Amino acid sequence: MKKLMILLGVLAFTACAPTAQLVYEKGNTSREAIIYEDRVVVVTKTTVTKEQFDEAMAKRKSVVANNKIN
Repeated sequence: MKKLMILLGVLAFTACAPTAQLVYEKGNTSREAIIYEDRVVVVTKTTVTKEQFDEAMAKRKSVVANNKIN
């Protein structure tokens, strides 16, 4: 039963996920794994300039506007 509930939760989450995702390939990216006793957390940090960020947000805004479902 627990596995079924988890599966339904994942399906609901993916169904409600936004259709336009921001994939950014510029900038400096680093990953760090933080190890706890019962889990591992991976932290990804990307450093970009203000101009690169504005460019990425403009692209995302145009994609979201084109994918609008009404």
